Amino acid sequence: MSKVINFAERLADRKAKEESRQIEGWLIWLHCPKCNTIEYTELRMPGGRVHKCGTLVEEEEIPIDIRAEFTISQRNLDKLDELEEQQKSSKVMKFEQIALPKELDWKFYYYKGICNERLGNFDNADKNFLKSLQLSPQEYVVINYLAYSWLERGVNIDRAKKMLYDAVELSKWEQGYIIDSLGWAYYLSSNFSEAEKLLQLAYEKAPYEPEVYDHYGDVLWKNNKKIQARYVWGNAIKLPQIDEERTKKLKEKLMHGIN
Repeated sequence: MSKVINFAERLADRKAKEESRQIEGWLIWLHCPKCNTIEYTELRMPGGRVHKCGTLVEEEEIPIDIRAEFTISQRNLDKLDELEEQQKSSKVMKFEQIALPKELDWKFYYYKGICNERLGNFDNADKNFLKSLQLSPQEYVVINYLAYSWLERGVNIDRAKKMLYDAVELSKWEQGYIIDSLGWAYYLSSNFSEAEKLLQLAYEKAPYEPEVYDHYGDVLWKNNKKIQARYVWGNAIKLPQIDEERTKKLKEKLMHGIN
C-alpha cells in the first residue's frame, strides 16, 4: 500500500528546520605572543596570520549565532561579556591601557548593544551603542539602530531625529532602511507632509522591506490617500520575507485603516 504524502506537513517540517538552523558569525581574538597584544577581528584565517611585527599570531574563534531570538541574544551576550572580562584582566589592560580601543572596537559594543536591546536591557543597550559611537562616531548603522530604538520606545525623539538625519547624510541617502527611520521620526512628530516625502524615497530604495511598506502606507493614510495606502499595504503582504505578525497587522489595516 502506497503512503500518502502530506505536503503541508512536509512544508511545515522544512520551515521549522530552517528556522532552527544556526546562522553563524564569528568573533576572533588574536594574541601576539611577541608584542603581548590582543586584537579583535571578524575575518577567519584558519591557516593563521602574521602580525605587523612579523610573528604568527594565535587565534581564538568564538562562534556567534546572529539570529534575533531571546535565548540566542542571551547566549551571545554571555559570550561577549566573557570576552570583555578576559580582556579587562589581560596584561594589555594592566600595562597598555591605550591599546583597549583597538581590541574592543566599535563592532564589539554594537553587537553587545543589539543583544541587550533585544533582551529588553535598554539602559545597557544605550550605553553599548554610545560606547560604539565614541570609538567610531560615523558608523551610520549604529546611529540608526540606537535612534530607531529610541523611536520605538518613545524617548529622545528630537535627538533621534537629528541623529537619523546625520545617519542619512553619512550613508549618502542610499540606504532605504535609514531613510525610513528618519521618515518615521517625522511621522511620530506628526509632520506627515515631510514624513511622506522621506518614506516614499525609502519605499523606492528598499523594495523588499516589509516595514518600509508598512510605514509608507501609514503616512499615506494619514495624508488622506487611503486608496494608495491600501495598495502599499496589500503589496507588503505579498513580500516573501514578511513575518506572520506583521501580515496579521497589515490585514487589520486593510480592513479598518488606522486612527
